[in-house]
Order: sequence, then structure tokens, then C-alpha cells
Amino acid sequence: MKNGKTIKDLVTDDDYKLLSSFIKEQTGMSLTKLNTFKPFLIYGILYPKMIDCIGQSIEAELIKIAVAQKEEVLGLETVQEQLSVFDEITYEDQLKDLIKSAKDDMKEDQLLFLKMMKIYKNKDLNKLMSIMGDEKYSMNSKQNTEILLINRNKKWIPKIEELIKKKATFIGVGAAHLGGDFGVIKLLREQGYSVKAIL
Repeated sequence: MKNGKTIKDLVTDDDYKLLSSFIKEQTGMSLTKLNTFKPFLIYGILYPKMIDCIGQSIEAELIKIAVAQKEEVLGLETVQEQLSVFDEITYEDQLKDLIKSAKDDMKEDQLLFLKMMKIYKNKDLNKLMSIMGDEKYSMNSKQNTEILLINRNKKWIPKIEELIKKKATFIGVGAAHLGGDFGVIKLLREQGYSVKAIL
């Protein structure tokens, strides 16, 4: 975190004890070792606990295919740009969701994750976007959605246009970036592009 902030600085003693116990139980790590981490990154460490199978990175698989085909691999944003997004969202907001997960031992997270996976498999973007807009999660507040999704989507469009004018290009983005009024699909259509699903 920026400016020497620590999790201990940002939560009550009771919440710190709760988080310490929760993180130790879920990851085997001491919270003191993660005390300066952005809360969202700690939340990311917990993802494998939310699903009942071994997680695989679609991104890693796509990169493997591209490399095997000797294709150039580029990013729509740098790792630094991606990580800096979590300096724009208050650490307090990020911690609210982490504390919420600790309080119910991730039961609600696990149910939500399963629901989202089912929706994703059914290719129902509208339903997925409605869940992403559920403001009972701090990260889904209007302001944070703008930071996490909308602003990034808008920045990507000129980069996508530049890439696709040069040659046929495969572009992969997370499902949450696709739908809605400011999703990549609608923004590209507004620029005059034909965007259709290939199933």
C-alpha cells in the first residue's frame, strides 16, 4: 500500500484479530507478512478457496497457444497500470469486503462465485452485469465500478482500434468488461464496428 499504510492501521483491533485468524486458517500465512499488501491482492489469494476445483488461468492458456503459433502477445495495459487501479479504490473499501468474507468464513463468496460461474457458462452477459452491480459489495459501488471497469474499457478502445487496423487480432478481456452501457462491446459498436458473438 502507498504511504506506508498497513492493514493494522486501517481496522479496529477486533477486526485485525478476526482477519489474522481467518488468513492463517485459509492460507497458512501470518497476516503480519501481508500487512502492507493491498487488501484486494489478499482477497485474490483466497480465490482458490472459493471454488471446488483446481483453478486454471484462461489467460495463461491463451498465451501458451499464441506462443506455440509464434504470434505476438501484447497487453491492453501494463501490469503497473493494472495494479495502480487498486490505489484509486480506497483501502478501507477493499478491507470491508475482506472483513465481510472473514465474518462468514467466505460462505457468501462461495455461493456468489458458483452463481457467477453458472451465468458465465450460460453466456448471459446481462445477468452477469447485474450481479457485478450488486452494491452490497464495496468493490461494486458505482464509483469503484467506474475505476475497475468503465475507465479501463474506455482507455482500451483506441488501443484495440490501433491493433485491429494492422492485422487480424484476437483480443481477450475478462467477462465483466464486455457487457453494459460502457462495456467493450457497446463502446466498439459506438465507434462503428460490427461486433457479434461466435459460439
